[in-house]
Amino acid sequence: MQDSINSMREYILPLILDRQGNVCNMCKVSHEKYDIDHLVYNPMITINELQALCVPCHKSVTNFTPFKNR
Repeated sequence: MQDSINSMREYILPLILDRQGNVCNMCKVSHEKYDIDHLVYNPMITINELQALCVPCHKSVTNFTPFKNR
């Protein structure tokens, strides 16, 4: 599932940010970079279960490792 989201990131992220008012869904501040965070993990995930978080907020809620560092 993660590979599908990553391949569609350029299309999904602008939609999520528009829905959130172009701010991080956690700290409510505008940032240059965002990560897509899953609110739930299941095989039937939709855009409604995704949120955009700034990197610091994403790190605070998960053991996130940037894709380039995996």
